[in-house]
Amino acid sequence: MFGVIDADLRERLLRDAPLRQFTDGQIIQQRGDKSTGFWVIDSGRVTIGQYRASGDLRALALLGPGDSYGELSVFARNTRAVDAIADGPAALHWIASAPFEALLDARPDQLRKLLGAVCEELQEVLGTLAGTGSTDSATRLAGLLSNLAGGDADNNTARVTMGQQELGELLGLTRATVSKVLRQFERDGIVKRGYREITILNSATLRTVADG
Repeated sequence: MFGVIDADLRERLLRDAPLRQFTDGQIIQQRGDKSTGFWVIDSGRVTIGQYRASGDLRALALLGPGDSYGELSVFARNTRAVDAIADGPAALHWIASAPFEALLDARPDQLRKLLGAVCEELQEVLGTLAGTGSTDSATRLAGLLSNLAGGDADNNTARVTMGQQELGELLGLTRATVSKVLRQFERDGIVKRGYREITILNSATLRTVADG
C-alpha cells in the first residue's frame, strides 16, 4: 500500500524513518502486538505468516525490497494480525503512525489511492478464496507459490521456505498430492525442490499455470 502514494511523499517519510537491521530468523513483529506504525523493506526478505500452537509457522507471503506491511492495522487502530520473520539478513524502515497520519491529513488526495490499494488487495484475497475450491491441484498450488513469492518471483530468484505438509494445509490438499504436483513442476523446469524449500525457476510459466 505504501507504494501507491506519491513518490515525493514516500521519500519524505523514508528520509525520516529509522533503518533497522535484522538477522536470519529474527522475529520482527508478532501477532497481537500493538500497532504503532508499519514497515518498509529496504533490503532482504521477510516472511509473513502465523505461528501455530505447535510452534510451526504457517507462511502466507514472502516480501522483498520495496514491499511494505502493517498499514492495515495502522488504519484499523488494531493489533497485528500476522507474525513477520526475517528470511536471511534484512533491513527495514520503521514508519511511525503519527507522521504518516499527519501527512494524510495534509494530503487527503492520497487517501483515495490508499483506498484503491486496499480494494485491490481484497479482490486478490477473494479471488484466491474462490479459486481454492474450484480449480485443479496444479492451478491452486501454482497460485499459492506465486503469491508466496511475491514480487521476488519476477527475477526468477524467489525461494519459498515451506514444507509440503504446510502447503497442503493451506490449500486443503494431501501431502502426497502436493508432492506429486511439485515433481511435475520440477520435471517441467518450473521449480526446484529442496528440504522445506522451493526455488522458482520460471515465474512466467508458474503464473500461466496459476491462471488456468
